[in-house]
Amino acid sequence: MKTNKSNIKAENRNHSYNELTDNKDEFEKLLDDFPKISQNDLSISNSDIEKALAKVHRQTYKESTERESNTARIFSYFAAAAIILLGFGIGYYNFGIKTITAPFGEIAHVTLNDGSVLEMNSGSSINYRPFFGVFHRNIQMEGEIFFNIYPSDTPFTITTSFSKVKVLGTSFNIRSWSTEPENGTLLTVVSGSVEFSALDTSQSIILEAGNTQKWNPFNEIFENLNYSISDRYTAWRSNILTFNNQSLRSIINQLERTYNIEIEVSDKIPSHTQLSLLYMEEVPIDVVLNDISTVKGLNFTRTSTGYRITPK
Repeated sequence: MKTNKSNIKAENRNHSYNELTDNKDEFEKLLDDFPKISQNDLSISNSDIEKALAKVHRQTYKESTERESNTARIFSYFAAAAIILLGFGIGYYNFGIKTITAPFGEIAHVTLNDGSVLEMNSGSSINYRPFFGVFHRNIQMEGEIFFNIYPSDTPFTITTSFSKVKVLGTSFNIRSWSTEPENGTLLTVVSGSVEFSALDTSQSIILEAGNTQKWNPFNEIFENLNYSISDRYTAWRSNILTFNNQSLRSIINQLERTYNIEIEVSDKIPSHTQLSLLYMEEVPIDVVLNDISTVKGLNFTRTSTGYRITPK
């Protein structure tokens, strides 16, 4: 482009010279007559000067304004396009969140974009922002999920209502329901190691395979659970129903999700009552409710939408 501009300027200069050469006779005549012109004829009033200067100023301002206007117009187009793209990107990033939920009464098997495989217990859910597996591997979860993380240099981070787990490639089970803060977050590592940290404090631990830890958000401590019963925390994957010193409310919540049925509990029954149950094979909901009622001295009856549990 520089060469082209130089060529154009050279052509303009040659054209001006040719015009002067063609008018050589008139030019020489003008030089001859110049001494004959009187000084009065050359006088120019201040008014004429001002008008001429004003005309030059207007023309200069007009050209400058047009250039600035064109530059500003071009800049505004780019700025508008950038704002639209940025707005679209931010909107897409914030509102293009992907959510996956396991239906009540089912265990969902999910393969994520990065190759990680999840088994989601009934009613559990995850959500993550766009470009998962490309720019990040961060998800939020609610419920109980077994993770088999595909190895990668990009850390896989899971955030619950109470804690955060970060890994590179391993398998583990997380149980964390925001509706059951008394149970906090329960983490069982099957293979590899994970970083287990609390959301509201700086506390964190490294958990190795074969260990189970619970983060208690009320006492703000990690609790080491019995290694011999770690398999119970992943038993749900084989449709084994197990509860280990869990509150009645927590057990009822899990039964509703597992059997996809509504269970109403009388307000007269303390919801914090704890109970342990273990069923090595699938059993009807009636059997489970009957066992609970027998152990705790309660009654259960059928309703139009499910069951109701009341004191005896």
